[in-house]
Amino acid sequence: MTTAHTTWILIADAACADVLQTNGIGQKLLPVSGFAIERHIPAGRVLTSERPTRTHDSVGDGRHGIEPKSDPRRALKRAFAEEIAERLDAAVHAQAFDRLVVAAPPAMLGDLRNSFTRAVRERIIAEIPHDLVKVPHKDLRRHLEPHVAV
Repeated sequence: MTTAHTTWILIADAACADVLQTNGIGQKLLPVSGFAIERHIPAGRVLTSERPTRTHDSVGDGRHGIEPKSDPRRALKRAFAEEIAERLDAAVHAQAFDRLVVAAPPAMLGDLRNSFTRAVRERIIAEIPHDLVKVPHKDLRRHLEPHVAV
């Protein structure tokens, strides 16, 4: 006899995250209450409305703009990944799930990996480098099954 495991499936992109739960292969995928998160990431031109700093060319009379050393949109996306990771870490400590599947576009998947605590990483059974945020919940199983038994 096998023991049923509670598996959480994190579906995320840079601005939206949702977590579904299943308690065994072939069981329903149910939303985890309180885990649907959505953030507005403004366009880059809104975040950096000032003209870039200008400098003189090393030779001649020319001047050019200096690109900022950090991208404010990228920073917001990383902060969102950190928020998701913190919530998952709290859920691990509350023993809310046994296993975790993470589905996110490659850049967000990297941000999440960098943000996950060891406790969360130890529960990951599959990573899916695809954006499934807009896929209806009823259609998710066919996207997940090639990667993990759900």
